[in-house]
Amino acid sequence: MKLSISQKNSSIHSMHSVSILVWVCAVTIASLIFFHPIFLLALMLSVLLVIIASKSFIDWLGFLKFFIFMSLLIVFINSFASQYGSNYVFNLPISVESIAFGLTAALRLIVIVSAFAVFTFTANPDQLLNSLAKTKHPFKFLLVLLLSMRFLPLLSNEAKSIKEAQQVRGISLEKESFFGRTKKSFYFLMPMLFVSMEKSVSLSESMESRAFGSNERSFFNPNKFKQKDLLLILECSIFVLFCVFVVLTNTASFDFYPILSSLYLSLNNSQLDIRLA
Repeated sequence: MKLSISQKNSSIHSMHSVSILVWVCAVTIASLIFFHPIFLLALMLSVLLVIIASKSFIDWLGFLKFFIFMSLLIVFINSFASQYGSNYVFNLPISVESIAFGLTAALRLIVIVSAFAVFTFTANPDQLLNSLAKTKHPFKFLLVLLLSMRFLPLLSNEAKSIKEAQQVRGISLEKESFFGRTKKSFYFLMPMLFVSMEKSVSLSESMESRAFGSNERSFFNPNKFKQKDLLLILECSIFVLFCVFVVLTNTASFDFYPILSSLYLSLNNSQLDIRLA
């Protein structure tokens, strides 16, 4: 799984990191506000189009496979834990309403995770740090934030290198049982610990040699917003306000319990009624 920015020539990569972050926040807010399946599907489609535009579809698939199990787990647990539905499947203690609720919750998770995946693959962390530093936020706090963002990609690459090195030595976890993996995990965890400590010492020495924190920070790049960045931020702001308006007017509500609501789709001024219950 790739957890770092991929340098590609796309319209999304040319956007400012702050504008991409604003888009991620708008998608996240919309996903948390709404729980309507049609709206979440439309939102997922829009996120998927952004992923394709950023040329990160393959990276997104590798990122998503780690959350598929969690999504299925949400559906499974909710199907057996929730007993508020009215329509049961084959006389089992599983209702259609609980399955639909679990699928919608899983879809919400995938939308949010996919939006953050776009940010991971396209946003430049240095650009984001410099932009936030200009807002007079404490730079030491921003540096910790940047190091946290880079920690997972760095740890992932080191884990891959250690795994390949141990496989050359004949140590592999792929064909081992659970207890065998637990026993041999020591050969992977200890090198990871030593590598992490070594890199922390190197980082400390590098910061000290550059007199970190002794003077006010200067910026090499102007890091200015483009017209398309301002337009994206404006569109995201309008979209969030629209979502809040729709919620306050209760025009996009959807009930799962005790009976599923109907899904209405307007096509060419004619209403298509899809009833799930």
